[in-house]
Amino acid sequence: MGSIKMANLTFILAMLVIAPYASQAVNCGQVVNWLMPCLNFLKTGAGPTSACCTGVQTLYNTASTTPDKRVACACIKQSAKAYGINYGYANALPSKCNVDVDYNISPDFDCSSINN
Repeated sequence: MGSIKMANLTFILAMLVIAPYASQAVNCGQVVNWLMPCLNFLKTGAGPTSACCTGVQTLYNTASTTPDKRVACACIKQSAKAYGINYGYANALPSKCNVDVDYNISPDFDCSSINN
């Protein structure tokens, strides 16, 4: 019984050491959740709130790989259509939250063209 507890403890410790280095892909649910506090700004241009900017900064910091950026882009495009957001406000949002994004999203933007 003692060896099983030791094996479990060893496994848990190994996971704690390895977990910070595991690659985690961004998914649409996360993108929508992070940006949901921005919905009023994205529709009206009022704000953005600090909660909105926290979500924008979280998305920016989490979607650091090209595949993650492409997924986030596609999710934003889908959500923009579903929620009826204004693309002008959407493209102004990153700079209002002190985030530098090198592209503007529009209905015609090809998310697969993101290469950074």
